[in-house]
Amino acid sequence: MAAAGREAVGRPSKEHLPVAQLACIMAVLISLGCVNFILLKELYTAYGDQYAFFVNQGVNFLYIVYGGAILYPRMCLTNAVTPTMKALSKKRFVVMGFLDALGTFFTAMGAAFTPG
Repeated sequence: MAAAGREAVGRPSKEHLPVAQLACIMAVLISLGCVNFILLKELYTAYGDQYAFFVNQGVNFLYIVYGGAILYPRMCLTNAVTPTMKALSKKRFVVMGFLDALGTFFTAMGAAFTPG
């Protein structure tokens, strides 16, 4: 009875993906991550060390554009993003974004001098 009370609070029951579907999704994500770093390496090699900071800013700006293109219609046209989600503190996301930008920048600094 306690379990039924918890589900009534507003949390939907969790549905698990089949193992084969989960494995396919993971394989695609890992492949896309590898392709992402290969393309970044080529991009940094093309522009060189002199423009690495500019390329880093461009890549981070594109992440914002792509993320916004996915999230904004979901916020405006559906109820997928609840007011509780909007009210959540964004501090941890700012920290994660800063660390990701720092990691990409350090990748940019080293990529111009890395063979391959």
